[in-house]
Amino acid sequence: MKTKPYLLLLWGLIAATVLSADVTLLTNDDSLLIPDLSCRTKGKVIKVSDGDTVHVLDAEKQTHKIRLAGIDAPEKGQAYGQAARKFLAKRINQKTVCVDWHKRDKYQRLVGVIRYEGRDVNLDIVKAGYAWHYKKYQKEQTPPDRVLYAQAKARSDVIGLWSEPNPVNPSNWRKGKKERAKAAKPIPLEPKDFSCGTKRFCGQMGSCAEACFHLQQCGLSRLDGNSDGIPCSKLCRSVCGT
Repeated sequence: MKTKPYLLLLWGLIAATVLSADVTLLTNDDSLLIPDLSCRTKGKVIKVSDGDTVHVLDAEKQTHKIRLAGIDAPEKGQAYGQAARKFLAKRINQKTVCVDWHKRDKYQRLVGVIRYEGRDVNLDIVKAGYAWHYKKYQKEQTPPDRVLYAQAKARSDVIGLWSEPNPVNPSNWRKGKKERAKAAKPIPLEPKDFSCGTKRFCGQMGSCAEACFHLQQCGLSRLDGNSDGIPCSKLCRSVCGT
């Protein structure tokens, strides 16, 4: 039995409507809203470490550490580092997201784009002024993403971290931190003048040498609250000698 022409037309209209609903691109504040067509890992964000790193728990109860691709957010100790983390947490913490990842880095993190409700979260962070477009790895991006992220960076030049007079690129900040630690001169200790058990707080230390002695020889870790090797910051300006 032949199908009547008007039924074929009706079925064609229905199919076209369904397909268009699946692939239509919507815009909101100039960000693309696209369906999660590529979702290699799906799960709930259970921890936001900083502006470009999160932990995702999948349906099999396996936790994945995710490094957001294409961006570089300020470090925790850097200006706008906490603001970037809070922005990302507000967007996706405790939310179910899709991770379109393409590789594992040397720290075994999955590197990829996070999508929430169809939005490219990585791109949103750059647009909000809380991250750089990470040009060092831009070759790993698709050509369209490369253009979108570069344009987003250009548009955000007067907001967020870009409102600072001289914003420091996170990679340069990390490099400078390593160089400062390497250049710090050790302070010689004078153990013959000190003894353990009599003092416990920085306010009781008479010198940086004494603070170093109590930190290293007596194990008084409270003197180095941030674990950078420099006890009692009001007394010491560099790491202790050995």
